[in-house]
Amino acid sequence: MADQTDDVAGGFLLDLRASVRDMASGLLGPAHDPAGVLNLATNMLKIFELTQQSLAATFPPAEPIACAKGCTYCCHLLVFTDAPTVFLVADTMNRTLAPAAVAALKDRLAAFEADNFGLDTVPRPACPLLVDSLCQVYAARPLVCRAQNSFHVAQCEEKHLGERKMVEAHDVPLDVWNAVSEGLADGLKEAGYAGDANLEFSKALGIVLDTDRALERWLGGEPIFAPARWQGPGGAQGLPGTH
Repeated sequence: MADQTDDVAGGFLLDLRASVRDMASGLLGPAHDPAGVLNLATNMLKIFELTQQSLAATFPPAEPIACAKGCTYCCHLLVFTDAPTVFLVADTMNRTLAPAAVAALKDRLAAFEADNFGLDTVPRPACPLLVDSLCQVYAARPLVCRAQNSFHVAQCEEKHLGERKMVEAHDVPLDVWNAVSEGLADGLKEAGYAGDANLEFSKALGIVLDTDRALERWLGGEPIFAPARWQGPGGAQGLPGTH
């Protein structure tokens, strides 16, 4: 954001982080209600969309956003998200996809992990949820996927081919993603789930799909997501693949 807007936008984003923290810690409190977890994840997505749209109208991008349906370069980035979002994605899949499609996705998730999440490949393979250039759970996709944007498709292609590290993008969606994600991480920590705010998405989703009563067991304190806590490049909190 431009310098003259930093104070206003920065203060707003700090308030947003605090509000999300309070909401998350409240919904993940002593009640341990599975429905509350799915509601929390849904509310986070709504908050992100409404906030970034409002801020983008106030602080518009310097250039037109180049992202469009069918452009999938950002779907080849390694995705990190939180436990509630993973549960929402799994719930959405089980409600909207045919059993054969879910089984096929499980196979792709396993192959993706066996290939070291594509980290040794340039260009990197697509997210296992991408089918025919479309996300199978687009409406429930993680916050980081919503925050990706670019001014120049050519730069995205260069990054995809390993020829560029960063892509010029609008700051607003990325700033809102940071605020909401950090608030959710704070809330998870207060509720006793500190380790599950930064999970490798595909591994975490595979765990939920392969674990009986995964949501209830997670709420009960079982560390089902321990294998999905990232230990790759950048350390336990590394975020390779983002803008």
